Amino acid sequence: MEHFTADDSRSPSSSGMNEHAALKADVSTALAVASGFDASHIAVTVERDEIVLSGLVATKADLASAIIVAETTASDHTVRNRIVVAQSVLDNLGEVG
Repeated sequence: MEHFTADDSRSPSSSGMNEHAALKADVSTALAVASGFDASHIAVTVERDEIVLSGLVATKADLASAIIVAETTASDHTVRNRIVVAQSVLDNLGEVG
């Protein structure tokens, strides 16, 4: 049985955490510098091997742009969307009243 320490570069958990941190940083940076929409309310996390986007954007077009940026940046990973579109929420509130 092989034993890994937290400082051991061969450790699957530490190398996976480093890869996840780098992936999160890459996608977050790409969203921050993307033009045409405000991504300041989008959070990026990595769950297992998937990129998860959550937060709030103004329009469906902004949502589409965020997903395209994430998919392009992390092309060998699945992108999961948990982003809420503000306009959709407002539209739904208008239908309730």
